[in-house]
Amino acid sequence: MIRPFAASSIALALIALAAPVQASTISLSGTLAGDSTNTPTGTPDVFVQNFTDDGIDVTYGIFTAQSHSTLDFSNPPQILISDGAFTEVFAQGKLFGTSSGNGTATGQGTATVTLDLVFTGGTGLFAGFTGEGTATETITRNSPTTESLTGNYTGELTSAVPEPSTWAMLLLGFAGLGLLTCQRKSKPGLIAT
Repeated sequence: MIRPFAASSIALALIALAAPVQASTISLSGTLAGDSTNTPTGTPDVFVQNFTDDGIDVTYGIFTAQSHSTLDFSNPPQILISDGAFTEVFAQGKLFGTSSGNGTATGQGTATVTLDLVFTGGTGLFAGFTGEGTATETITRNSPTTESLTGNYTGELTSAVPEPSTWAMLLLGFAGLGLLTCQRKSKPGLIAT
């Protein structure tokens, strides 16, 4: 029979030996295209941009995206993009995030922009994932209030998920402590007469 001290030492050792948490990763890469409507903000050459995009990810297939941001054209040829937020809808789940960046007018009515993407969470396959990415887009102004874009993006998402061996070690350790506790309670005490 294992002595109580040895049993508790073994149980605590199993808990302590549980492997560290390993991160799972998802890589994103693909193309997107879409159209926007721009709403004036009251400040000359500053607009709220609302995009609806369709994209194709190399791994996860077709998705749609809704995004909005503030575009500042007041210092040509520089374009500033701020306060961006987006939702990407895949068959496997949704991704949420924020974006900001800048660009340069490349001709009459066109601009090239680079966005820094921050993925803040998701649902389905993407639940618990966060990460960063970039998007490079060419924006063409169709009218004072509409634009179209084409572009490429990449992203790297991570999620801290325990390995199965971690769960096994933790469960064995706690089971050992539970067994030890049950054995201590089941011993009859001395009866005084």
